[in-house]
Amino acid sequence: MGEATSDMEPEDKVILLAHLVPKFGKGAEGDRCLQDFVTGLEPTFAAIRAKCPSLPSADVQLLGSEFLAAEVLVVPPASSKVSFAAWVTEMSSEEMVDILEQRKAFKLNSDKELEMVRDFRREEKERREKEIEERKEQFEKARKERSMEFNPLTGKMEEVEMSAKK
Repeated sequence: MGEATSDMEPEDKVILLAHLVPKFGKGAEGDRCLQDFVTGLEPTFAAIRAKCPSLPSADVQLLGSEFLAAEVLVVPPASSKVSFAAWVTEMSSEEMVDILEQRKAFKLNSDKELEMVRDFRREEKERREKEIEERKEQFEKARKERSMEFNPLTGKMEEVEMSAKK
């Protein structure tokens, strides 16, 4: 499977593994899902290449593995091998490219959202730092200008002479 998907982006491989890993150790049904997935890769890629010869290999692998994951890795399978093959071969190249673009949009959107979160965090950090600095300045000003102070000997607030503070 690693060789069959060697051109895919690392992030896409991780997502594919997230579909595959839960099937390991699930008995005969999990083994059947994994076997059907692996044996379906090359025929699915061939069907996609036939419809979309200009697609890069990485995109063919991404699209084919997504199709198989959605149809074959579910219990019970969403479709039989024959109906899956018929479905893939009946799809138009425009449908395939549209599905591929939708799939890739998730990453693009998540990258944009991640940047928005980073911007928000940076602005929030700057706002907090500014607030802390203003508070420090306010405390320093109050310390210099205050006219009352707590006297620990008497346990009371007492007026302080400004000349005694300087």
